[in-house]
Amino acid sequence: MARTPCDVFATVLAAVGCGVLATGAVGATFQTVPLGSGSITRLSSDGTTAVGYATQGCTHGLYWRTGQPSVVSLPAITGLSVSVARGVSANGRYVGGSANVPSGTPLAAAFRFDTLTNTMVASTPDRVTFAYGISGDGQQVLGAHEDAGNIDCASWQPGQGWLYHGLVPDTIFNFTVDSNYDASLVAGYAYDPIGNKRAFCWDMAGGLRLMPTFVPFEAGEVADVNNDGTVLLGGLQGLPVRWNGPNAAPQYIPAAMGAARAMNADASIIAGGPSSSTNNDAFIWDAVHGTRSFYDFAASEGVNVTGLNFVNVTGISEDGLVFAGNLTQGGVKRGFILSLAIPAPGAIAVAPVVLVCALRRRR
Repeated sequence: MARTPCDVFATVLAAVGCGVLATGAVGATFQTVPLGSGSITRLSSDGTTAVGYATQGCTHGLYWRTGQPSVVSLPAITGLSVSVARGVSANGRYVGGSANVPSGTPLAAAFRFDTLTNTMVASTPDRVTFAYGISGDGQQVLGAHEDAGNIDCASWQPGQGWLYHGLVPDTIFNFTVDSNYDASLVAGYAYDPIGNKRAFCWDMAGGLRLMPTFVPFEAGEVADVNNDGTVLLGGLQGLPVRWNGPNAAPQYIPAAMGAARAMNADASIIAGGPSSSTNNDAFIWDAVHGTRSFYDFAASEGVNVTGLNFVNVTGISEDGLVFAGNLTQGGVKRGFILSLAIPAPGAIAVAPVVLVCALRRRR
């Protein structure tokens, strides 16, 4: 049987694997993998699995176990071509995303891949479909689906079909990006008729609504929701923000740009950056150190950062010990995983505010 470009690329990744660039004096490990113009989009809450897509050969979804020497390409879906993995369940078992019809039309299917049983299930690719995440319990693929001519924020559950959350008033395209653990709170962004992004959320109590902003009609997005739904992260007017609940006023993350895209369990550690950049714009924040460039943070953990441009951070484990995101090196886009050492019991007394450089694993 003839081998496709994706088959060839998967073989190359398996052979070349990930580059361990440095092992810091404190025991941190740092790995990268080339992505073409792809991206590492999410990290599971337990820190075991990063997901994303690569564009070398053809665009296809992948997942990457922390510490393993190579990524794993998702299997092809019959009748569909390009696939993108954008979400992973809290325990790293389920990967969610979408795959397109080969004709170049916007028709696509949402999919969920079970890494334990190696099973792929997908929706019927009969309408315009996007998938941007998956709930923490792995039961709902989050995104958008065409309904009566509109692109509604929606979620797809295998065996149950599509659940429509509706269309934010005065918008035309709505995309659900993330949720709390069971998707009882979902959030994302919508486009108004002139192309401005608007951050929104949905829950049973308040229905579908725009997120609070600093000024009316402020452009923005929600990029991350923690598992208990108490904190939402995103950006407003190109600056990262947090909301301490779906109805709370936004708060800026100081001295940073882009969007806040990832947090640990209680948002005592927040990181992010722009969607693309040629500068070291990825940032990390905690209450003790304030905002720092991720470049400086990685260097402090013993990583050889020479020649690296950290673009963004797209995932942090709940215990704050594992980080995932994207960088460029010599003009090549790469995904990265940085795993910090686990302090020896009793070695460091941790203050009530969780520290970035020395963290205890949550029990």
